Amino acid sequence: HALVGGLGVPTVSGLRAVPAMGLVGGVVGWVLGVLLRAGPMFVADWRIPLALVRAVPLLLAGAAGLVAAGEMAPPAWGQTVARTGDLIALGTIVAVMATGRTFRRPGPSLPMLSRGPAEARLFRLAAGSAVAGLAGAALGLALTAGGQPDHLMADAVRHLLTVGVLTAIVVAMTYRLIPVLEGRPLPWPAARTLTFWLLLGAVILRSAEVLVRLGWTAVAPAVALSGPLVWLAIAAVAANLVAALVSAPRQDDTPRGRPRTAT
Repeated sequence: HALVGGLGVPTVSGLRAVPAMGLVGGVVGWVLGVLLRAGPMFVADWRIPLALVRAVPLLLAGAAGLVAAGEMAPPAWGQTVARTGDLIALGTIVAVMATGRTFRRPGPSLPMLSRGPAEARLFRLAAGSAVAGLAGAALGLALTAGGQPDHLMADAVRHLLTVGVLTAIVVAMTYRLIPVLEGRPLPWPAARTLTFWLLLGAVILRSAEVLVRLGWTAVAPAVALSGPLVWLAIAAVAANLVAALVSAPRQDDTPRGRPRTAT
């Protein structure tokens, strides 16, 4: 918009603020909003207090505003504001998962058709990534407030959110919903286990970038492998989805030899 209007080249800080708002205020809000209703697919005792449900949009709106304002502000204090927004966003996710009894040992309960151990494993990966991201955001905020901003820590936290939390939740939901919506089993159910290990490897490798700051420069090339692992995980989900769509019978199909009835 600035280029078209003849106002000059957009600032780098402004370009960073736009995807940050889209991530925290858009993607996180959408996934968390769906999860508030879809949690029973993964946790037997999923019950979120109404007060927290009402607070989630306000918390995410505040987090998105802080991240955007911090990215556009002078680095001297703007990064502290931005890291505070990251902390609030991840804290909101952890609060939802904690009150939803994600971190408790499951007790005896009747099985649900919509709940499976493979998808629950992916959901636990998302929960663990949320806790790790919250811890990293708290440490990053402390370092930034102390005058030692750690951009590698901030980047690792952002990838824990995008890959470890959001991607794992969306993948788990997709695997669970394919049989429900298409009315047939997954074409390749073993892909769920493969997806879990690919995403786990991607999360570990991407988080290892914080070791570079400590002098472990040898791990830097391995960090780049996290990207292909994520794409392979998504490809495994996409393969199941496409195969289910292609092989699923159409609703207007009728068995051979049986005439259609006029209406």
